[in-house]
Amino acid sequence: MNNTNIIHQKKSVTITKASIVYFLAALFLCFEMALQISPAVMTPELKSSLNLTNFSLGIISGVYFISYTLMQIPSGMMYDRNNICKILTTAIFLCALGSISFSMAQGPYTAAISRLFMGIGSAFAFISVLTVSARYFPKKYFALLTGIAQLLAALGGVAGGLPIAWLIHAFGWRHVMLIFAGIGFILMLLVLWVF
Repeated sequence: MNNTNIIHQKKSVTITKASIVYFLAALFLCFEMALQISPAVMTPELKSSLNLTNFSLGIISGVYFISYTLMQIPSGMMYDRNNICKILTTAIFLCALGSISFSMAQGPYTAAISRLFMGIGSAFAFISVLTVSARYFPKKYFALLTGIAQLLAALGGVAGGLPIAWLIHAFGWRHVMLIFAGIGFILMLLVLWVF
């Protein structure tokens, strides 16, 4: 996307719509942070259910971070050249798809592939907040909006702790991953609706 289109986008988006888009992107960041740390909360359940060793559990957890890290530069390049809505909905879809797949995993390989999809989708979350902040808001608010996004990311990490532990105790880890998938699909539909 060239600079003329980006400038045109800034002028054509109302502050209300920009705020809603920012809020949805920030919710995605919160969502992906909870996904990121979720295996740490469900370690005993995963080891028992999937018959995992510490090594295989480490691989499953680590695959997320490998794909997340490798996608950082490509995700930034994609946001520079493409429509935010298309990228954001695709990224959220990958996280939700990974959550569904993870909930149905019967062994370490399917669990690792599921985490791979979650990591790829999650790589777009923080960059989406920065892109929305830069494109749709005046420059003077960029640092504030970035700080709010960091706050929400930390809240997502907190949400990946005690509340998920409670949900796992109440419903089991597979149902919790399906709940994550449902949240992801709702978030994706909201992004599509707003754009």
